[in-house]
Amino acid sequence: MSFPPPAANGSAAADLAAFMDPSWPWDTEWYASDSPIPPHLDGSPDVRFSGSVGYSGRVKTARGVILFSDLSMCWYSVTYGTGSVSRRARFRPCPEPMSAPALRRAAETHGAAVAAFAERAAASGRPVARGECWDVAHEALLHSASLFGPRDAPVLSTSRAHGHLLFCGKPGVGRWRGGDDRLRAGDIVEWRSVRIGVGMPGYGAFALLGDPDHTAVLVKDAVPRCAVADGQNVKPADVGLLTVIEQTAGRAPKRDSYDLAKLQQGEFWVYRPVGMVEYLGSTLSVDIPSGLETFAV
Repeated sequence: MSFPPPAANGSAAADLAAFMDPSWPWDTEWYASDSPIPPHLDGSPDVRFSGSVGYSGRVKTARGVILFSDLSMCWYSVTYGTGSVSRRARFRPCPEPMSAPALRRAAETHGAAVAAFAERAAASGRPVARGECWDVAHEALLHSASLFGPRDAPVLSTSRAHGHLLFCGKPGVGRWRGGDDRLRAGDIVEWRSVRIGVGMPGYGAFALLGDPDHTAVLVKDAVPRCAVADGQNVKPADVGLLTVIEQTAGRAPKRDSYDLAKLQQGEFWVYRPVGMVEYLGSTLSVDIPSGLETFAV
């Protein structure tokens, strides 16, 4: 699959930790800026960042935390100001799949809030936010965060990732992830350069989803035609019909359905909105939570 971007050290966070190692040469004092984000990540659509700069006399410490689209996280600091520069980084790798009970609870809380937001958006007859397809999912997750508070808020949209990856596939090939036995209302679908048949068989009609990317919110459960388990190969055709709410090009959100048995080309991913602290162990804070296991390269 083409997303998330490949990582040299197993996760994007581990790659950043390697960049922070003293053996890695830096050719600029990027850490001395007011927003101390490494230059190769500045402006990247694949990260969410928070940072700060602290002072103690002539000594300054730049600190940052970055959440990547593979949901790995890296905390780092650079201390400077007295002639020498010291670096430190700790990271969390990509999170493991969640159990069936945890995924069902997430669907009953964040998933329900996301699906209800999408249904109201479709009923309103007005575009959400800027009118981009991604905005429906992003604003729905923000709405869920407002309901549950900072400690229970969901993972917000990070590039094209929207929580716990449940399923990814392309024509004839797919893989299930996590303990749930179905996709559920409130899950978020990402399409990439997809062509999928629509209408009656034999007429040759099709829809194009993604230029290259397109986002939609599932508003009806989809129960696979076969038994599924974490890590199992599952064909998209066996997942069946996805009923979604989506918006395009500034138009109001609308309901549509796509039969994955008619998938002709492209890729897609399905995410479950889940609590950030529950799944990743931390908020987007420069302070590593006490007791959270982190690693160095």
